Amino acid sequence: MLRKNEKTGQETVSPEAVKELLHELQVHQIELEMQNKELRRTQHELEVSRAWYFQLYDLAPVGYLTLNEHGLIVEANLTSANLLGVDRDALVNQPLSLFIFTEDQDCYYLHHKQLTATEEPPQGCELRMVHADGSLFWAHLQATSAQTADGTSGCRIVMSDCTRQKLLEEEITLSEEKFRTIADYTYDWEYWLSPTKEFLYNSPSCKGLTGFSTEEFMAEPKLLLSIIHPDDRDSVYKHQECCCETSTEARHITFRIITKNGDLRWIGHSCQPVYNAQGQFLGRRASNRNITKQKLNEEQINLSEERLRLALDASSDGVWDRNLISNEVYHGEKWYKVLGYTELDVKEKSLTWEKLLHPDDKSKTMVAIQQHLNGLTPHYESEFRMRNKDGEWQWFLSRGKVVEKSKTGTPLRFIGTNTDITKNKKNEFKLQNMHDLLEKKVIERTHEILEVNVALKVLLKKMKKDTIELEQKIADNIATLVDPYLKKLQHLNLDAQHRIIVDMLTANLQELTSSFTHTASLELKKLTPTELQIANLVKHGKTTKEIAELMNLAAGTISIHRKNIRKKLGISQHKTNLQAYLSSTT
Repeated sequence: MLRKNEKTGQETVSPEAVKELLHELQVHQIELEMQNKELRRTQHELEVSRAWYFQLYDLAPVGYLTLNEHGLIVEANLTSANLLGVDRDALVNQPLSLFIFTEDQDCYYLHHKQLTATEEPPQGCELRMVHADGSLFWAHLQATSAQTADGTSGCRIVMSDCTRQKLLEEEITLSEEKFRTIADYTYDWEYWLSPTKEFLYNSPSCKGLTGFSTEEFMAEPKLLLSIIHPDDRDSVYKHQECCCETSTEARHITFRIITKNGDLRWIGHSCQPVYNAQGQFLGRRASNRNITKQKLNEEQINLSEERLRLALDASSDGVWDRNLISNEVYHGEKWYKVLGYTELDVKEKSLTWEKLLHPDDKSKTMVAIQQHLNGLTPHYESEFRMRNKDGEWQWFLSRGKVVEKSKTGTPLRFIGTNTDITKNKKNEFKLQNMHDLLEKKVIERTHEILEVNVALKVLLKKMKKDTIELEQKIADNIATLVDPYLKKLQHLNLDAQHRIIVDMLTANLQELTSSFTHTASLELKKLTPTELQIANLVKHGKTTKEIAELMNLAAGTISIHRKNIRKKLGISQHKTNLQAYLSSTT
């Protein structure tokens, strides 16, 4: 104002006016400073808002796109650019359909058309989009109507990557298909009951087992219990009561059902509780299988076993059948009847085989049993005593065999029979006593025989002595009474024939006395009597002619005998003089 006044040539402003102007200037300065401060605060808020906008829009976890009415992208955040693999500036004025997989274009257009045709925003759609590198990913698009910055109509799209979710859904779908394939095509009847005992799942195999379809069971929840045999319903009701929410373990039961055609079938039922990841009870999962054939086989086996037991019981004095797993034992009635006990005695006194077994027989019997169970013996056999009702001991022969084993070879079942052998044992004891008595008598008689033998030895010794004395006496008598007279005869003038006879008598007496001294040759015992007579004459120097005349035989016959004598004496091949040989051996 002062400068203005100076230019206009006005008079100098008065001090009061200057002072007033300075005051106004200071006020104006203060106002400007306040406006500047407010401007800086507003600018700071604007920067904060821009930062929040950047974080909320550009850095959002999902992509934001704004499309005009022609489907061109007019605005996009950084996330959408990253999802598509394209720079954000390159997205502007590009149609979104450019990034949608060809096979899913119709899905996108249908979704966009639904958006423009109705006021209410349509549900989102899931389709495949193409990344800049050519790879595909699943995207979820959610569109709403909006106006663009220039005021024209358009839409805003929220885009998110749902590839992982889609893969999980596919895996879940595949798992569900596998589960349904397994469950629907299983041979057994599978179902799932809710906590309120309503069907959540029921496999189609129920029709093959019961004759009723899945739809019939779903439509009538009470149908399940109505087909159970009346005699088995109580046990099934009790089973269901036990299978409450607090029951955590699997339970098993067998019962009969009546099929739609009126057939009777046995069912093997197993069920267990079902819980989710949070531990919430979801009901019970059950499996039913047809065990009719198995039950019939069991009944047939039981009938055969009963017949076998009856046959064994009838052919013995007691049959036993021991389950080696539960240690349960079946005994026929005869095992206690043969001991004089009654069924009441067995129950009141809790009589068992072990209690009635003789203490002295227990150890060996248990060893025999264990050896067979260990496979060391082909069968079990033992004899033992058992106390009867009168307090006496009865003998039994027990035989048994393992008739059932596990896959690992562990014995499971052990059956056998007991046979009363008391009479046999008594006879055996009698025979043993008789045997012992005979043994004693044999020993006594043997002792007597030994004594007689000693006496005979003494007698024989004496007889031998007497014989030697007698022989010596005979030899002496011949030497004194006979030999002198023979020598006199030899000195007489006898003709040749009489001299030969005297020589023969002398030789024979010498031969007789020589036997007393036991010097006769054993080889001469091989000769015949005629050969002995000829050998004796040869030994005394008689010729073949002289021997023939003395024995009234031909000389040729004497020669043949001489050859036989040499052969029997073993000198036929040697040039040994027969007379010299006979003189040296006798």
